[in-house]
Amino acid sequence: MTFSVKPTINVGDDSLEILNSLDVNKIFFVTDPFVVESRMIDQVTRLLDRNISYDIFSEIKPDPSQELVEEGKKALKASNPDLICAIGGGSAIDATKAIIYDIYNEEKTKKTFVAIPTTAGTGSESTNFAVVTVGNDKKVLIDDIMLPDYALLIPKFTKTVPNFITADTGMDVLTHAIEAYISKNASIYTDTFSKTCIETVFEILPKVYDDGDRLKLREKMLEVSNMAGIAFNNAGLGINHSLAHTIGGTFHISHGRLNAILLPYVIEYNCKNSEEARKN
Repeated sequence: MTFSVKPTINVGDDSLEILNSLDVNKIFFVTDPFVVESRMIDQVTRLLDRNISYDIFSEIKPDPSQELVEEGKKALKASNPDLICAIGGGSAIDATKAIIYDIYNEEKTKKTFVAIPTTAGTGSESTNFAVVTVGNDKKVLIDDIMLPDYALLIPKFTKTVPNFITADTGMDVLTHAIEAYISKNASIYTDTFSKTCIETVFEILPKVYDDGDRLKLREKMLEVSNMAGIAFNNAGLGINHSLAHTIGGTFHISHGRLNAILLPYVIEYNCKNSEEARKN
């Protein structure tokens, strides 16, 4: 049994100072149009030391395609940065991971990688997984080369998330935690993380859904999203996520919402066919 946590995790607004402490001259930001249009990206770039330049690739769309990854690779190579920083939801972070994965396989080089999630859901800032859309299919990449070096959890960046997306992403957290908890590869470490996540989501998610301005609760959701990511990165996921990725690739439905729809049926199936699942 092994249990590992790769990223250095920093929580709070002051965690952005990490970007100035890493002795870099240029940063390549990967994000989506909303992060730029809402000026969220400005809250990061204006804190950078004057000697640090940057480029922004803001073409990320939901369910990033391999074609989008190719565009990102070209932009990254043209920028030639010292550090790559993904800012956004799971799509932005997964696309960045896929770019890093492809470039490493071509050139055997890897830049320092910082991930800043703007939704509390995927936990992608702490996992070695990435999902890319190829046609109507979801391609899952798994490689430690995609693990971020730093994960910055900044609750104010999740404040503008609409309540329905808060619900969708929160159900993704819950599904990650449940599947890690009942995994055959679960351990005392992953169980500790998973139980905390499950209890916290049930307690806090309805409150954040009703009032998204409660930043302390937003922070808690970011933390358990991160913890659930660490749990499933070590224990693995199950059929709920396999089905959600397959259906989502065909019908383009929110991943978290699909998990929520499927979860009762998967739990019922597992309980009918597994004594261990019934006990849990």
